[in-house]
Amino acid sequence: MSGARVTLGARATLGALGALGALLSAAPARATPPLDLTAAAQRAAAQHPLARARRFEVEAERAGLGVARTLLDPTLDVTLDANSDLATLANPLAANALSELTTARYALDARLTQPLRWGTALAAGVTQSLVETNNPFRSCVPGVPSAQCYEARLTLSVTQPLLRGRRAEVNLSAARAAAAGVGARRAQARAEVSRLVEDAARAYAALSLALARLSAEEGARALAARQLADMQGRVAAGVVAASELAALRLAEAQRARALLQARRATGEAREALLAALGAPAAEGAASPSALAALRALPLPAWALRDHPAAALSPPPPLAEHPELEALGALVAQAAAQLAPLRDQRLPRLDAALVWSQSGLGGGLGEALGALPNNRSRFYGATLSLSYPLSDRAELQLAQALARLRALEAERDARRAALEREWAARAGERALLEESREWALRAEEAAREAWAAAEGRLEAGRGTRFEALERQEAAHQAALATLEATHALFGHRVAVMRLRGSLLEVFGVEVAGGEAGGEAGGEAGGEAERAAGGGGG
Repeated sequence: MSGARVTLGARATLGALGALGALLSAAPARATPPLDLTAAAQRAAAQHPLARARRFEVEAERAGLGVARTLLDPTLDVTLDANSDLATLANPLAANALSELTTARYALDARLTQPLRWGTALAAGVTQSLVETNNPFRSCVPGVPSAQCYEARLTLSVTQPLLRGRRAEVNLSAARAAAAGVGARRAQARAEVSRLVEDAARAYAALSLALARLSAEEGARALAARQLADMQGRVAAGVVAASELAALRLAEAQRARALLQARRATGEAREALLAALGAPAAEGAASPSALAALRALPLPAWALRDHPAAALSPPPPLAEHPELEALGALVAQAAAQLAPLRDQRLPRLDAALVWSQSGLGGGLGEALGALPNNRSRFYGATLSLSYPLSDRAELQLAQALARLRALEAERDARRAALEREWAARAGERALLEESREWALRAEEAAREAWAAAEGRLEAGRGTRFEALERQEAAHQAALATLEATHALFGHRVAVMRLRGSLLEVFGVEVAGGEAGGEAGGEAGGEAERAAGGGGG
């Protein structure tokens, strides 16, 4: 009977320790499939409010890039003008009489301006105007009195900055900074989602461990109850003394207390997982819920077997880590914003060339017909200088440089922290693997010691206290194996985060506003397209 009792207790308390996945695979059949680790990670990445916020921030930056790229788009200006002029003068033909001369002008002016990346502005304008007057000195065609006349004018101009605003680096800085901002937001979204995935994986593993402990405590509690009932039967039959019951009642009480603690810890772990998944509070309170009804959450096979993405050799290229990628993009964005600030310190010296030709006539057709044929032309050249007298540009540049240095220092500090963490993880791996190996050995030894103590008790060469002590030691060794396994799993998750491979391992993709598409790799293309837009 002792051998059967030991075997039964081992099944209830220690049976899952050979492979944690086998322990946790038996979930009750339900319409909703059990939540596995990959599904939990993908759910956290898709529905957590912080993940959604980061994706919408990417959308906003992409819209800002579109705005920045329009700075080199052509501009069409259309002006409608109507004015009236009344002048009075003495009439030489009538004493003390005044003559009123009226002139009304109606004009339509259309001008198309195309800025170029070097600051050059090309402009072409067409003006159509109608003049009505009773002033003989303002007739359209000299010597030909007319009440109204038409004028058509074509104007071409080129304006070129010679100092401020003359470099492509300056005029494309807004688009380049916006492209870097898109890259920064994408990398920040990847870093945030990677952190949420890691939190979800850890919360999932914590619930998996809590459920495994609960299963073990339930088995131990059932075993203690059976042992007490068996001993009560023996006492009633007069086989053993009633004093043997005290130790078993104490053991059952301890197991009942441990079971209550395991149930409480399991409930807390469920709530923690719901929070890590970004689930609303109502889902946690729903009864029954797919998550609350689960009795086991299986860990993946690589909880016990190493995963390629968690390899410690060679060290990862930390430049591709999402956090460093985000900080690097912010540094690039801040650097791109320096060019216009440096440019603002220069005087503005612009040269402009203007050419125009006009045609006059008593009718609109005559004016248009005269536009290309007559010799009425205008040429002009302008040189304008604007010199800043304040030190505002210097102060703004100093502020931007300080911000850039701060971002660079933050990036370097974060890289150093990640390198230190990588070195620490590399040293921790062997200890965790050795710890789990020794836990397995201790569990096996504790199980054998428990069986031996039960055998001695049945043979009358041992005590009940010794058997219960060995039983408790075997139970604690089983829990230690579970904890060692989960500690090794947590280490592998941390290494994946350091490698920046968590999202790929769990099949999570992050893009602007939506799930799908890689977060990185597009900022450079956006910058090139921005640099090439608008009259390059």
